[in-house]
Amino acid sequence: MTPYLVATGACITTFAVHSQESLCLSERSPRRIGLPSSREAIDTCYEPTCGEHALRPLLGEWHFAGVKLGGVGPKNGIPFFSAEGLQWVESRCGQSANLGFASFFHSWGTSPRSISDSLGAPGNQEYSQLPDRGVIEAYLASFQSSAQRQIFPLVKDSLFIDTIRRAYRRPQHPSGSLDAVSCVYAFAGFVTAINLRDNTLPAIKGSGCAKEAQNLLSQVLQTPATLDTLQTVLMLCTLKLLSGDLSYADILLAIAVRLVFQLGGNQFHSPNAALVTQNYNNAFEESAQVRTLFWVCYTLDKCLFLRTGRHPSIHDDDCDLTFPENYVEQTSGEFEREETTYSCTLLFPCDLRLSMVVSIIYRDLYSIRGLQKSDSEILMAIRRLDHDLETWRMSIPSHQWLHSFSSDTFSIRIVDTRSLMNRLEYHRCMGIIHQASSRCKSWNEDTSGISEGINSSLALAVEASRSSILYLNVAQSTLDEESIWWVFS
Repeated sequence: MTPYLVATGACITTFAVHSQESLCLSERSPRRIGLPSSREAIDTCYEPTCGEHALRPLLGEWHFAGVKLGGVGPKNGIPFFSAEGLQWVESRCGQSANLGFASFFHSWGTSPRSISDSLGAPGNQEYSQLPDRGVIEAYLASFQSSAQRQIFPLVKDSLFIDTIRRAYRRPQHPSGSLDAVSCVYAFAGFVTAINLRDNTLPAIKGSGCAKEAQNLLSQVLQTPATLDTLQTVLMLCTLKLLSGDLSYADILLAIAVRLVFQLGGNQFHSPNAALVTQNYNNAFEESAQVRTLFWVCYTLDKCLFLRTGRHPSIHDDDCDLTFPENYVEQTSGEFEREETTYSCTLLFPCDLRLSMVVSIIYRDLYSIRGLQKSDSEILMAIRRLDHDLETWRMSIPSHQWLHSFSSDTFSIRIVDTRSLMNRLEYHRCMGIIHQASSRCKSWNEDTSGISEGINSSLALAVEASRSSILYLNVAQSTLDEESIWWVFS
């Protein structure tokens, strides 16, 4: 028996491939079972937790010869890198699981990390006033010159200046500029959470500002869609991602997707988009920003699918997926390595080309139609997707892919962290592509070489998960608390 270690988002799954037996995990420890021979046996093998009947994730479901054995997620399985999980791995592998980063991540991964200090109740007067206008403008200038703006281009300075002007117009909180007020509150919470590392900036209670933006959101969403409303929702969504609250982030992202569609962001050119502007001279610039936010939504949508197994909110057939101008050329070149001279290239949370591959993975293997495919159709889809993923990998310059993580020469920078994320996303994609072969019913039937293909595909899925863990062990010196949320979300 050979134990396999598979990282599935929030949990580690261990299973052994036998001819007639497999492993079903309970919440704390492994439990060996025989291959179920009836529907009743399958039902007794897997007992969903409370509420799981209503929402079953697409990823983390394990099969044997086409028989569904159960699912592994944050609520049922061995929590990743917990003390119990590492002890179990050691007992099965016969050697110490020397993962230096495990203890660092365990306290973060067991429950969502709170980014707020003691927040008052909704309407608390402590946070009833916007921060000083000069402070917000200083944070905006610092954000625009930072690398974080390349990853999360959630506001554009030339447009946000007008948002600030409307938010601070007297009388305070006029109904006509409520979206601007909420956007400024959300921005204050966002920039303090991403740690701009500018010691000259005055301190503000960013968590309280984020709470105020959240309290205003229900009122803002009752008005026509605006760019400021979209930016508010996306900044709050990012804050939830930073705290590890993926369920709430998923809901906020769904709202953002509806807003970006209403504003025409899913179209490359949208002259007839229903964009509500206060200054029609800025309509073109606002339309371009909405398009940028569409790509932010698109990448986050696919990343959340990989991490939660939930259905994506954006479908390619409804969108014009023309890349931003010169995106491929600029992102394929060597990144600027000096902290003070970041380029204007928008990198987004994940490579757009890889996000498109993720979208096709969902459509071909995990959509309703994909789950109904025959064995031969599954294997054909796996072969095609494996080729698409490898084509993307080959498009990445070798100096970015084979990155040196020597602690003597490597300093933590957000652009380098994104390169690390792309590498991990690649392994994650490789794993879920080949994991789908476990749904094939021909495992024990050596007909037309299908059984051999399934075995090799499962071996690749296991190797992809193992590669993720080995890569993290090498790269652990490059990670800080601001970046681990995205690694293990």
